[in-house]
Amino acid sequence: MLGACDCKPCARGRFTLQNAQMVGAQCMAGSVAKKEGQRICNRCPKGTLTNASAQSMCVGCPLNLDTLTMGTAAVSMCECPPGTFRVAGGNRDCSVCKKG
Repeated sequence: MLGACDCKPCARGRFTLQNAQMVGAQCMAGSVAKKEGQRICNRCPKGTLTNASAQSMCVGCPLNLDTLTMGTAAVSMCECPPGTFRVAGGNRDCSVCKKG
């Protein structure tokens, strides 16, 4: 049959907004498509990120760090949680803020 095609769902990490698209678009860094055939990408929840496009899962920030917003796209945006701080030029651990 001329012109017939087999439609397949987009792979995880990709999405399509229209029917009959040949190739699904990649989810941008900071967002994911966890399931095949998704029509939208979902932003990574607070505390997680993806630093590359076309990902199917978000990963946590390293060393108990956190993010302030959803959709984080770089490890450099991971910060110490509220009530803690990191000494500039020091180690990567977060220290508890002193009273006062």
